Amino acid sequence: MQDFRKLRVWQQAQDLAVRINAMPPRAGGESGGSWRGQLRRSSSSIAANIAEGAMRDTPRQFAHFLEIAIASASETENHLDFALRTRAISGVTATALLSELVIIRRMLVVLRRRVLESTGRDGSRPRLPPETRNPEPETRNPEPETPRTSPDLPAPIRSANRRQ
Repeated sequence: MQDFRKLRVWQQAQDLAVRINAMPPRAGGESGGSWRGQLRRSSSSIAANIAEGAMRDTPRQFAHFLEIAIASASETENHLDFALRTRAISGVTATALLSELVIIRRMLVVLRRRVLESTGRDGSRPRLPPETRNPEPETRNPEPETPRTSPDLPAPIRSANRRQ
């Protein structure tokens, strides 16, 4: 369990939900009740799922709630796209909110991957020996291998390989 308020992705998701909730109806009197309510709920669901997952007992459970938050981000993107297409919100507003949303979703994907990498098979933290926690990256030979000839190849192919 961890304090979700310290997670930058939660802070940004919460800020996005506040901005979406504060959006005034577009001039012309259209309230956009149904989609506007869905937009507000889906955007607030992102931060809510991060918060709920952070308080779970295992990293695997936390990752599950992060997956739900990612889905809520996609739902929010859909509602913003709909609002833009129906001209219920301006292009400038939609672009700013969508850009912020993409960043939040990327942060969620990375956080979920890291949380899952930190788990054992049973969902608990793995107990690895110290030498396997931070393995050295593999070093690769920067020079490409030269083609080798085989005595089993017919003579014309062997000579062709030598010319290359």
